[in-house]
Amino acid sequence: MKNQLKVSRTLALTVILTILATFFTGLTAQAATISVSTVAQLNSAIANANPGDIIELADGTYNGTIDQINGKNGTSSAYITIQAKNTDKAVLTGSAKLDLLNCSYIIIRGLKIASSVDIGIQLNGCTRVRVTRCHFDLAETSGVSNVFMKITGANSNHNRVDRCTFENKGEAGQMLAIHGSGDQMSQYDIIDHNYFKNNTPYISNGKETIQAGLSGYSLKSGNTTIEYNLFENCEGEPEIISLKASDLTVRYNTFRQCQGSVTARHGDRDSIYGNFFLGDGVKANMDGIRIYDSDHKIYNNFFKGLTGTAIILDGGDVDGTGQLTDHWRVYRAEASFNTIVDCNTGIALGPKYTYSPVDCTVANNIIKSSVGKLINNVKSSNTTWQGNIGHAAGSAVVGISLSSSQLKIADPLFSAAGEIFRIQSGSPARDTAVGTFSQVTTDMDGQTRDSTKDVGADEYSTATVTINPLTASDVGIYAP
Repeated sequence: MKNQLKVSRTLALTVILTILATFFTGLTAQAATISVSTVAQLNSAIANANPGDIIELADGTYNGTIDQINGKNGTSSAYITIQAKNTDKAVLTGSAKLDLLNCSYIIIRGLKIASSVDIGIQLNGCTRVRVTRCHFDLAETSGVSNVFMKITGANSNHNRVDRCTFENKGEAGQMLAIHGSGDQMSQYDIIDHNYFKNNTPYISNGKETIQAGLSGYSLKSGNTTIEYNLFENCEGEPEIISLKASDLTVRYNTFRQCQGSVTARHGDRDSIYGNFFLGDGVKANMDGIRIYDSDHKIYNNFFKGLTGTAIILDGGDVDGTGQLTDHWRVYRAEASFNTIVDCNTGIALGPKYTYSPVDCTVANNIIKSSVGKLINNVKSSNTTWQGNIGHAAGSAVVGISLSSSQLKIADPLFSAAGEIFRIQSGSPARDTAVGTFSQVTTDMDGQTRDSTKDVGADEYSTATVTINPLTASDVGIYAP
């Protein structure tokens, strides 16, 4: 009996000690907020950070070498946060930059990057790192290329850049570059609600606002999404957004007076839909979307006042064999349910290079203009034309001879709604779309398409409009 009591007491004591150990361990691991005001303090705080810790930078400038953040990891429920106490008031200058290597579950929030460096923030081989409400306005050196922010490295995935402002890029290099390692681009990243502005002046190459991938990654899927961003006066080079991997998505963005185009330059199966391209009809070389390679889908986009071409299914300089850096021939592209208003050219097929686009579909688009040419079919092979509506007024010409089932010549009866146009109830676009196009389930407003779809980017509807052209108040460091 005594032995039994002794054993019971021992077990009870063990349980109590285990509970106490767990309690005190929880206390020691409790997240902390660490306030810093110098680079030295910031380096120390980062080196000693634990999951859930918040490192808060006081207002002021931080000029000096910030140590590389190597192998620092939060958890899915306890991110490590490096943030400004007040958004845009903690400013990195001089040589200060953030370089993260093989990190995960980290948030960088509210910093201003005004440094004279090659890359302002770099995520190298990182997973689930979020950069939010940061302001990139780097101090550039004349003639020296730099990148405002870069995502790269082996096994990089599921990172997010949101509600940041990127502005005033004068030298070569990208505002945002998404690269990778070997033949694989960083995967499943999300770029959303950012404000990109004043990427100027224009050069011939190497100054994209966003570069998503490289030619060496083009055979692999990136699965990255670029959405709900505003681009204003982004005219660094011919490609505003350069897509150089497969299975990328560009949707719900707004482009205002931007020279250049969204270009699917290398890779297959990219989706570009629900975007607003708004020009002033004056600034030169404002295009919309230009593609190469295979199986891209372009739909539900609205284009107005572009001095270039709204949609370009371009020719290629190689077909079947060639270098990954070449312009690969277009196969099986779909341009459907787009609305194009007063653009110098609506849709162009094969305007450059030797090999014409093959087996493409141009369907259910509305093209209305008083200038230029609705369609410029320079060269194409086995194109399916169906269900389109064209209206040439003023000095505009149709530019192609098609049957009425391929291109109906009629006024689409638009009604102005601020910057965009929607169809009226009596429009010939109502319930006249042909073909299935299973990916087209909503319209440019976010409204559900009827079982018999309307032609163009707008579905006539009384439902709530959930997607509009973006303005400065919708994006950037103070966005909702």
